[in-house]
Parts: sequence; structure tokens; C-alpha cells
Amino acid sequence: MTQAELGECLGLTTVHVNRTIQELRRLELIRLEGMRLDPRDLAALRTLAEFDDGYLFLEKRSRAER
Repeated sequence: MTQAELGECLGLTTVHVNRTIQELRRLELIRLEGMRLDPRDLAALRTLAEFDDGYLFLEKRSRAER
């Protein structure tokens, strides 16, 4: 997937996608070689993105947790 295609899917400009990828590389959170992007520190990426996968498993949560 190219940066332009990724931007199109996410509703972002190619410039924004490129700058974000460069920042993630600078922080050593990802490695980009050719057309392959590898996460180097998945936990740090989750923290940076404030990602919480709890919403993916709503049926397993009790009513008190919702």
C-alpha cells in the first residue's frame, strides 16, 4: 500500500501520512524498508495512539465495566 493509498483510506493527505511515518521512524517505533513497515515497539505505539482494545470485546465485559 502506498502512502497515497493509505491517506485515501484514512481521509488524510499524503503529506500528513509521510510526516507521521517519518516521526514514527525518528522515534524508532517503526522500521520502513522498501514497501515493508515493521513495528519495532508495539507497546509504545499503543501508548502513543492511546489505543485501548477493550471496545473490541464488549460482550466479555460486565455491565459495570461498560
